[in-house]
Amino acid sequence: MADPQQVTFDHVHHLVVVAQRSNHRIAIVDAETGTHHVYVGSGVAGTTNGDQSTSQFNAPEGVVANSKQQQMFVADTGNNMLRTVSTSTPKSAYTVAVLAGTGSQGSTDGPAATATLNRPHHLALEFGHSVLFWTEPAACLVRKLDMTTSTVSTVAGSAGDCSHVDGAA
Repeated sequence: MADPQQVTFDHVHHLVVVAQRSNHRIAIVDAETGTHHVYVGSGVAGTTNGDQSTSQFNAPEGVVANSKQQQMFVADTGNNMLRTVSTSTPKSAYTVAVLAGTGSQGSTDGPAATATLNRPHHLALEFGHSVLFWTEPAACLVRKLDMTTSTVSTVAGSAGDCSHVDGAA
C-alpha cells in the first residue's frame, strides 16, 4: 500500500479504510479477507465530486468512519477541504462530496460552505457522531465541525502562532 496515512475501522461492515496521500485516494479493505474492496478516487489530484471512480482528492491525510450513517469523513489535505464518502448500502458504490471548506487556504471560522481550512490532517469523530475534530499543523490549530449546525470553529490554538507555550486555548 503506497503512502498510507490515517487508518480507521468501520466496525459495522468490517472494513479497514486508509487515506493514501500520494495516490490521491481512499483505500477500503475487507477486514475479513484482507483484500482491497475498492478505491475511492481516480488517483489523480483534483477536487471533483461524484462517484468512486471519477471523484478526486489531493493528498488526503485523514479519514474516520461513521458506520451508523454509512459514510466516512476525509481530510482532503491538499485541497484544504473536508469531504464525505458515502454509500447507500455497505460495500457498494461510493459517492464523494464536500463537507466543509472552500478550497482556499486559511483559518476562517463560520458556516461550513464558507469556512477556510489550512491543510487539515487527522480526524476524530465525537461519540454522538455530530462533531468532527481535526488538526491543522500548518496553522497550529485544532478545529471542529458541528454537523448539527454546519459550523466550523477553532477549538485550540491561534492561527499562525506555533509557540510551544501551554495555556488557554
